[in-house]
Amino acid sequence: MDGISALEKYYLAEVPVTTRSWRSTPPVEAPGPGKRGRPRVAKTAPKAQEARRLAVDLPASAWKRYTIKEGSKGPIVAEFAFQRVTLVRDGLRGPRVWMVFRRSLGPKRELKVYVSNAPANYAHSELVRRSGWRWPIESAFEEGKGEVGLDHYETRTWHGWHRHMTQTFLAHHFLVRMRVKLKKRHRP
Repeated sequence: MDGISALEKYYLAEVPVTTRSWRSTPPVEAPGPGKRGRPRVAKTAPKAQEARRLAVDLPASAWKRYTIKEGSKGPIVAEFAFQRVTLVRDGLRGPRVWMVFRRSLGPKRELKVYVSNAPANYAHSELVRRSGWRWPIESAFEEGKGEVGLDHYETRTWHGWHRHMTQTFLAHHFLVRMRVKLKKRHRP
């Protein structure tokens, strides 16, 4: 994810509920004496907490219902909460990011957690919308593997692999366009 940030692009990635972070950025102490000294989080700083613990501690007013997208059986709705946190990286403080909590509706509430490097003023509704993109992307890859041989490459070079991927993406795009075009014609 640091590589994506280095390209000045935003990401939204699902992470385990055990991902640890701080609500506010902790102070860092100077490295100790000697060659092996390195900066560390101050001993007076609060302990980093797991994402599931942060979700439990959120007030009820922090959770709001959003429609993620229209599914084949109707709208997909879940409760979301958003919090700016500082991630833990190798025991030190990492980047300041959005932590997005998604809780399913119903008796058994499944919790999913996402992190995003989007700016602090980024719209919550846009984070919700992007959290629903995983399934369409995965289904496109599965369809590409089954229909146009996306996973049937035997190349030894970057250029060969790149050519194969380009051709299979174009073939898949063509098939999807034809499917949409033919569906429109056959409607009563």
